[in-house]
Amino acid sequence: MVRTLDAIRQAVENSCHFVSSECVVPTTEIGAVALYDIVECLSALDPLFCSITWGNDGRTAETFIEVASVCQSLLSVNFQVNLAGYTSKLEVLKWLRLLKAKGVRNLLVRRSAPTAGSTTTSCNGDIGVGPRTTAAGSHGTPREEINATTSTSLAPIATVSSSFSVSAFPHAVGFV
Repeated sequence: MVRTLDAIRQAVENSCHFVSSECVVPTTEIGAVALYDIVECLSALDPLFCSITWGNDGRTAETFIEVASVCQSLLSVNFQVNLAGYTSKLEVLKWLRLLKAKGVRNLLVRRSAPTAGSTTTSCNGDIGVGPRTTAAGSHGTPREEINATTSTSLAPIATVSSSFSVSAFPHAVGFV
């Protein structure tokens, strides 16, 4: 599968219009089967990529990883996972290793806060908390600000291309 950033770059360079889709993690087995059917139907539209959003507190982490893996490998859809960055570094690294083992290579780690009623507790130094810095090669807009601990703890796993305009596509991040 192609990296999301590379696919976007190529589409823009070729002045091609493109579509992407996003889904949320199903919470039931019936929901997962329905989601696979929907993704299969959407693949007829030839989306540039599809993405799936991480569930609250990682309670749906296993389903999240499985859906991303199945959609990418069996349905041949270029898949990107949108991972919430409010859990601990160890938790995020655990999920990143699992995603990588399943062959999922497109990733967006987003700053976020736990939703109301969440049991996740963050402390200073965890991803999503602490001093903010601007990504290398960015233009300093708020969407490009990242947590300083994210850039150091995830540097070996994920990178943002500084040669490409980060402000044009701040969501596109790929595995090394």
